[in-house]
Amino acid sequence: MRPAKRPNGIRFDLEDAIMRLWNSDQDVETVFKYYYDRQGEVDVEEMANALLGIKQLIYMRGQLAFELFERLIKEQKS
Repeated sequence: MRPAKRPNGIRFDLEDAIMRLWNSDQDVETVFKYYYDRQGEVDVEEMANALLGIKQLIYMRGQLAFELFERLIKEQKS
């Protein structure tokens, strides 16, 4: 993880990471619209893979946010 380059940088990086988590619903909405608007039969396996990919992405975003949170706590204790 990159070090913060500005005063209170970790706090702002954490805020950004939290906002990225909140925006994850847009990823799900994109998949929904893509398949909902399709004419004809939906490839269920393809849709499942897209949703599983989003699930993994949300997990990684959460991990990164938590790592930033831990760094912020450590810095405040110092």
